[in-house]
Amino acid sequence: RQAFTLREQLDPADAARLGEELRAIEAELTVLEADAPRRPTRTIDRIARLRDRLDLALGDARTAQQRIRGARTALPGTLAAARNAVAHAETAVAHARATADARSRLASAQRELAGARQAQDPVEALDAARRAMRDAEDAQALVSFDRLPPRRATPGR
Repeated sequence: RQAFTLREQLDPADAARLGEELRAIEAELTVLEADAPRRPTRTIDRIARLRDRLDLALGDARTAQQRIRGARTALPGTLAAARNAVAHAETAVAHARATADARSRLASAQRELAGARQAQDPVEALDAARRAMRDAEDAQALVSFDRLPPRRATPGR
């Protein structure tokens, strides 16, 4: 009963996976039921194994549900941080002679941010927002590195 209740709360893909596993377990239980009076020990062993299989399936489903819930919670703040990082990188690239690498990282950050905004799956959106942040920070670091004065070789080294 818990498994069927949990299945109703999952996203469609995870619900389908759990539903398939529940149907398979239910079919095996039906087969075991017919043989139970003649082989009770074997039936108990098989039921214990099915219970383990059910526990694994429920654990996976709960993990997926928790992952989605966590992504939904983290997404607004991560999107805001990604937008801020992209804005800072855009400013840095616009006000400096940015290398092709820095411009490329900025373009990648902008694409990832757009993808995060359009993604329907909160986990995908969160991953894209994090990639956008990293790419924007990399673009900014490349611009900062290019502003450093050239290093001189030290005599004797």
